[in-house]
Amino acid sequence: MDQLVEVIKDVHNISTIPNQFYSYLQDIRNGTEMFGRIGKKKSKQGYSYLTIAATYEDAKVFNSIKWSMKEKDFKNTLGMLKYGKAIVMNHIDQVSKRLEYKKEREQEEKNEVIDQDLTFEVDESKYKSKDDDMDISKFL
Repeated sequence: MDQLVEVIKDVHNISTIPNQFYSYLQDIRNGTEMFGRIGKKKSKQGYSYLTIAATYEDAKVFNSIKWSMKEKDFKNTLGMLKYGKAIVMNHIDQVSKRLEYKKEREQEEKNEVIDQDLTFEVDESKYKSKDDDMDISKFL
Protein backbone atom coordinates (compact mmCIF):
# COMPACT_ATOMS: atom_id res chain seq x y z
CA MET A 1 0.00 0.00 0.00
CA ASP A 2 2.85 2.38 0.82
CA GLN A 3 4.43 1.85 -2.59
CA LEU A 4 1.09 2.49 -4.28
CA VAL A 5 0.60 5.72 -2.34
CA GLU A 6 4.07 6.94 -3.34
CA VAL A 7 3.39 6.11 -7.01
CA ILE A 8 0.09 8.00 -6.92
CA LYS A 9 1.79 11.02 -5.33
CA ASP A 10 4.50 10.97 -8.01
CA VAL A 11 2.08 10.59 -10.91
CA HIS A 12 -0.24 13.36 -9.71
CA ASN A 13 2.51 15.65 -8.36
CA ILE A 14 0.89 15.98 -4.95
CA SER A 15 2.37 15.79 -1.46
CA THR A 16 -0.53 14.09 0.35
CA ILE A 17 -3.50 11.99 -0.67
CA PRO A 18 -6.89 12.95 0.79
CA ASN A 19 -8.19 10.38 3.26
CA GLN A 20 -11.41 9.94 1.25
CA PHE A 21 -9.43 8.48 -1.66
CA TYR A 22 -8.22 5.45 0.32
CA SER A 23 -11.72 3.94 0.21
CA TYR A 24 -11.58 4.09 -3.59
CA LEU A 25 -8.26 2.21 -3.54
CA GLN A 26 -9.82 -0.37 -1.24
CA ASP A 27 -12.67 -0.81 -3.73
CA ILE A 28 -10.14 -1.64 -6.46
CA ARG A 29 -8.33 -4.03 -4.12
CA ASN A 30 -11.52 -5.75 -2.99
CA GLY A 31 -13.02 -5.97 -6.46
CA THR A 32 -16.12 -4.02 -5.49
CA GLU A 33 -18.49 -3.77 -8.43
CA MET A 34 -20.11 -0.37 -8.55
CA PHE A 35 -23.51 0.14 -10.16
CA GLY A 36 -24.44 3.77 -9.70
CA ARG A 37 -24.04 4.39 -5.99
CA ILE A 38 -24.66 0.81 -4.95
CA GLY A 39 -21.63 -1.42 -4.68
CA LYS A 40 -21.42 -5.17 -4.32
CA LYS A 41 -18.55 -5.78 -1.95
CA LYS A 42 -16.17 -8.68 -2.39
CA SER A 43 -13.33 -9.54 -0.08
CA LYS A 44 -9.85 -9.28 -1.65
CA GLN A 45 -11.04 -10.54 -5.03
CA GLY A 46 -9.81 -7.51 -6.95
CA TYR A 47 -6.30 -6.51 -7.95
CA SER A 48 -3.24 -6.43 -5.74
CA TYR A 49 -1.67 -3.14 -4.71
CA LEU A 50 1.37 -3.99 -6.84
CA THR A 51 -0.83 -4.42 -9.92
CA ILE A 52 -2.57 -1.11 -9.23
CA ALA A 53 0.81 0.61 -8.82
CA ALA A 54 2.09 -0.99 -12.05
CA THR A 55 -1.01 0.31 -13.83
CA TYR A 56 -0.37 3.84 -12.60
CA GLU A 57 3.24 3.52 -13.84
CA ASP A 58 2.21 2.14 -17.25
CA ALA A 59 3.23 4.57 -19.98
CA LYS A 60 -0.21 4.83 -21.59
CA VAL A 61 -1.95 5.44 -18.27
CA PHE A 62 0.75 7.81 -17.07
CA ASN A 63 0.48 9.92 -20.23
CA SER A 64 -3.34 9.94 -20.04
CA ILE A 65 -3.28 11.13 -16.44
CA LYS A 66 -0.69 13.82 -17.22
CA TRP A 67 -2.76 14.99 -20.19
CA SER A 68 -5.93 15.18 -18.09
CA MET A 69 -4.13 17.16 -15.38
CA LYS A 70 -2.93 19.66 -17.99
CA GLU A 71 -6.14 19.98 -20.03
CA LYS A 72 -8.93 19.65 -17.47
CA ASP A 73 -9.87 21.98 -14.66
CA PHE A 74 -10.48 19.97 -11.52
CA LYS A 75 -12.28 21.53 -8.55
CA ASN A 76 -10.10 19.75 -6.02
CA THR A 77 -7.44 17.09 -5.57
CA LEU A 78 -10.00 14.36 -4.90
CA GLY A 79 -11.68 15.03 -8.25
CA MET A 80 -8.33 14.77 -10.00
CA LEU A 81 -7.52 11.51 -8.20
CA LYS A 82 -10.94 10.03 -9.01
CA TYR A 83 -10.47 10.88 -12.69
CA GLY A 84 -7.04 9.22 -12.60
CA LYS A 85 -8.59 6.18 -10.91
CA ALA A 86 -11.13 5.93 -13.74
CA ILE A 87 -8.27 5.89 -16.26
CA VAL A 88 -6.51 3.21 -14.20
CA MET A 89 -9.68 1.10 -14.05
CA ASN A 90 -9.93 1.20 -17.86
CA HIS A 91 -6.41 -0.23 -18.24
CA ILE A 92 -5.89 -2.38 -15.15
CA ASP A 93 -7.10 -5.63 -16.72
CA GLN A 94 -4.61 -5.33 -19.60
CA VAL A 95 -1.74 -4.55 -17.24
CA SER A 96 -2.76 -7.42 -14.95
CA LYS A 97 -2.75 -9.90 -17.85
CA ARG A 98 0.63 -8.58 -19.00
CA LEU A 99 2.08 -9.02 -15.50
CA GLU A 100 0.67 -12.57 -15.25
CA TYR A 101 2.14 -13.47 -18.64
CA LYS A 102 5.51 -12.03 -17.62
CA LYS A 103 5.42 -13.98 -14.35
CA GLU A 104 4.53 -17.23 -16.15
CA ARG A 105 7.28 -16.65 -18.69
CA GLU A 106 9.86 -16.08 -15.95
CA GLN A 107 8.68 -19.26 -14.22
CA GLU A 108 9.01 -21.21 -17.48
CA GLU A 109 12.54 -19.87 -18.00
CA LYS A 110 13.40 -20.80 -14.43
CA ASN A 111 12.07 -24.32 -15.02
CA GLU A 112 14.07 -24.55 -18.27
CA VAL A 113 17.27 -23.71 -16.41
CA ILE A 114 16.50 -26.35 -13.80
CA ASP A 115 15.73 -28.90 -16.53
CA GLN A 116 18.98 -28.10 -18.30
CA ASP A 117 20.91 -28.61 -15.08
CA LEU A 118 19.33 -32.01 -14.57
CA THR A 119 20.19 -33.36 -17.98
CA PHE A 120 23.43 -35.23 -18.17
CA GLU A 121 25.04 -37.64 -20.53
CA VAL A 122 25.41 -41.26 -19.63
CA ASP A 123 28.41 -43.05 -20.96
CA GLU A 124 27.25 -46.32 -22.30
CA SER A 125 29.59 -49.09 -21.44
CA LYS A 126 29.82 -51.73 -24.08
CA TYR A 127 28.57 -55.08 -23.06
CA LYS A 128 30.80 -57.87 -24.14
CA SER A 129 29.10 -61.16 -24.44
CA LYS A 130 31.07 -64.05 -23.16
CA ASP A 131 31.20 -67.25 -24.95
CA ASP A 132 30.62 -69.72 -22.24
CA ASP A 133 30.21 -73.34 -23.08
CA MET A 134 28.03 -73.92 -20.04
CA ASP A 135 25.68 -70.98 -20.74
CA ILE A 136 22.10 -72.22 -21.24
CA SER A 137 20.42 -68.80 -21.45
CA LYS A 138 19.95 -68.99 -25.19
CA PHE A 139 17.75 -72.06 -24.70
CA LEU A 140 15.45 -70.39 -22.21
